[in-house]
Amino acid sequence: GFTYWASPYPLSTAVTLMPPFNPRSGGSANLSRFRSDHTGVVGMLFSDGHVQYLSENIDQNVLNALGTRGGSETFGEF
Repeated sequence: GFTYWASPYPLSTAVTLMPPFNPRSGGSANLSRFRSDHTGVVGMLFSDGHVQYLSENIDQNVLNALGTRGGSETFGEF
C-alpha cells in the first residue's frame, strides 16, 4: 500500500532502479528513485531481513541484479 505516515519522502513506496541512484536534487522524476539523507550511501533492507549500505556509485548492472528476485545472480558478498 501507499503509506505517507511511514514515509519521509513522497512516492518512496513506489520506486525504480533506473538511474540516478541516490539523486541529490532534481524534478519529480527523482522522487521515484532510491535515495538517502546519508552522504554517498543508501541504506537498503534485503528480503532476508539484513540491512546494508550500498554506495551511490554502485555499478548499475549489480544494482539491477540485486533488484530481481529470480535471476540467480551472485555478486561478492551478496
